[in-house]
Amino acid sequence: MKTAQVSPSEMANYIGRFSASEPSPTDASGRKLSSGALRPVLAADGAPVKSWPGLSMTIAECPPGSASNEILHPHAMHTLFCLSDELEIAVGGTTPRRVVLRFCDTLTLPPEAPYSFRNTSAADAQLLLIDQTDDYGTHTVGALPVSHAEFRNLVAYQDSFKDVNAIISKVTMQISARKVFPVMIPGNLKGRNEAAPLRGWPGVSLSLCECPPGNGASPHMHVSTREQFVCVRGTFDVIWGDDAEHRLELEPLDFVAMPPGIMRGFCNTSNEMGYLLVVIQGDAQMTDTTAIFPELLQELEEKFGPGVEEALARIKIRVDAERSSAPRLPA
Repeated sequence: MKTAQVSPSEMANYIGRFSASEPSPTDASGRKLSSGALRPVLAADGAPVKSWPGLSMTIAECPPGSASNEILHPHAMHTLFCLSDELEIAVGGTTPRRVVLRFCDTLTLPPEAPYSFRNTSAADAQLLLIDQTDDYGTHTVGALPVSHAEFRNLVAYQDSFKDVNAIISKVTMQISARKVFPVMIPGNLKGRNEAAPLRGWPGVSLSLCECPPGNGASPHMHVSTREQFVCVRGTFDVIWGDDAEHRLELEPLDFVAMPPGIMRGFCNTSNEMGYLLVVIQGDAQMTDTTAIFPELLQELEEKFGPGVEEALARIKIRVDAERSSAPRLPA
């Protein structure tokens, strides 16, 4: 599996700087705020980064007292990820169910579930709005429920493997962020993120990386999926290239979409606990297979003994990445 090459000038097309994003009073889904602003991050049009079909992301900036209109979309699934300390979500019509989202909490809403949100706190708040349209016709299979995942109850996949396969747990602690919390996966996805508490439509998964200062993920490639990073807290260096020769820095609420096939990794460069939201997008049958260079396998086998390659295969990590001989930018 040969890697792909993306130059820094090409990568600029995949980076969204929050400070440079254009605030808007409304967005493509018809959301409006009584005060504050909506900042498109990823979309087919009108956002810093052009999306693959079926996915868009917007950051809502909500000063104290700010409230949205009621949103109802018959053909889209909405995922709300809280980027700040507290926001209140009202789900339903005349007698809404009220859900309080706190830092890194997530709420998923199926089509035809009306909702609105309000900042009832005394501090500014931010909410990441992830919209997935029904490109695969999946909502006809059966409605997904309104679901809420609290950050405090998430289980890191390194911990979920401890009693199943000790080698997987040790190896993932070595090559991944210190803790990777699966948040949402398609119902058909198998592998390292199976413990996610939320189920969504095919083609999109969410996980949250928790990184102490200096911690991050070793270089790896995603074979056929687009890996998208949102810096939630801290600052991160994202490196890419076969020899980690390129680098960019993400500050809070910055975004980058990593094309499939390129080697990439990241590291928390701040002095606080860093959080990086990872949004993976593929097709309806996505497996989110990743690959590492064989020399990393050798290092892992020297440290943990035999069985590493088999353990990695169980969580869909291949060890056959090859340095590319010719530049190629995936679509």
